[in-house]
Amino acid sequence: MKKEITTIATIAIAIIVVLFVAKLLFMPTTGMRTITQTGTAEMTADPDEAQMYLGISILKDTADLAASEAKTKSAAVIDAIKKIEGTTVETTNYNIYEEKDWTDKGSVSKGFRASYDLKVTTANFDDVGKIIDAAVNNGANNVNSVQFTLSKTAEEKVRAEALKQAGANAKIKAEAAAEGLGVILGSIVGVSESGFYPRPYYDTKLVAAVQEGASTSNLAIEPTSIDVSASITVTYKLK
Repeated sequence: MKKEITTIATIAIAIIVVLFVAKLLFMPTTGMRTITQTGTAEMTADPDEAQMYLGISILKDTADLAASEAKTKSAAVIDAIKKIEGTTVETTNYNIYEEKDWTDKGSVSKGFRASYDLKVTTANFDDVGKIIDAAVNNGANNVNSVQFTLSKTAEEKVRAEALKQAGANAKIKAEAAAEGLGVILGSIVGVSESGFYPRPYYDTKLVAAVQEGASTSNLAIEPTSIDVSASITVTYKLK
């Protein structure tokens, strides 16, 4: 009797498994047909912010002497720059290390170098030369770069317009591809920003003038427009 019950149960389970597998085999596919395109946009924008990257570098016989003089000169540079209305200054890096020369007999210590890196920002382009002169006259001995770019507020506005254009470009590409394939675009099922890149204008002539020892206060500052690119990827469902 028990053997018959076990056999019936086994057969029942087998039938259930067969029916379940059959259901899976004949179930309509739930996969969604889509088409994906990436749209791009290239545009220009007028910079509204100048950023100067300055440095104070001191080499002394001991670490304490280097650190002390670098700190004093950094404070003097920051105080001088802050007197120019509308500027902001921040220390981006501080470093101290032993500097060495390498000879046939091994390394020879040159002393200890302490350095401060500063970032200065202003919206008044006419003050750029004045800021650099104030920094150099008070102890800054490195002008690493001067760039003209977008402030955060301006960047958000330009970004919105660039992405709008990139989205329109993605739509044009998707419509063209759909037409070529003989299908019809449906609703959007996915959007992702692939990138937004404002490329600052670097004033290399201004930096070169400083390196040659020239005063920059009276130099004409004429930044050009900067290039901006954006891309956006859009996925459409097909009807």
